[in-house]
Amino acid sequence: MKKSKILANVLALVMVLSLFTVNALAADPETVSVGSAPASGSSFVILHTNDTHGYVKGDAKSVIGFDTIAGIKTAFNKTVPTLLVDGGDFSNGQPFAAMTKGMGVVEVMNATGYDFGAIGNHEFDFKDNVEALLAAAKFPILSANVVNPMGKLIAPPTAIKEIAGVG
Repeated sequence: MKKSKILANVLALVMVLSLFTVNALAADPETVSVGSAPASGSSFVILHTNDTHGYVKGDAKSVIGFDTIAGIKTAFNKTVPTLLVDGGDFSNGQPFAAMTKGMGVVEVMNATGYDFGAIGNHEFDFKDNVEALLAAAKFPILSANVVNPMGKLIAPPTAIKEIAGVG
C-alpha cells in the first residue's frame, strides 16, 4: 500500500511538471526559462502561490520568494497572457512581514504584479489590520466567508478580469 501511494504521488507530480517547465529557483528574471507555452491569444496561464508567509527573497534551495515569482510572471507574459493569484497566508511568517504587519508584503505583492489574492488565516495575525491590507493592495483580495460584526463580507467574494479576450 505504501509503494502504491508513493507511486501515485510521483506520477501526479510528473504530470503537473510535464505541462510546462520553469526554472523556479532562478533568482534573476532573465534566467527564468519557460517551456512550450501556448500561442498568445488562444490561451492564458494562471500562476498560483499559497502560504508565501512574507518570503520576499527565497533561500535558493527549497523556497522561492516574490523576486523569483515576479521573474516567472515576466517570463510567461513574454509568450502568453498570465494571471498571478495568491491563496492567502502572505502577510506574516518572516521578520520583515511581522515588522510591517503585512503592509510591506502587500507593497511587494503590488510590485510583483499579482492579479488576485485571497484572505488566509495569517492575515488576521495582527489585530484589526485586515482592512488596511485590503486597502493597500492594488489587486482584489477576495473572501467569500469572512464577515464583520454586522454580518457583512469584509472583501468581495468574486472578481472578473478580462485576459486573452476572455472575461
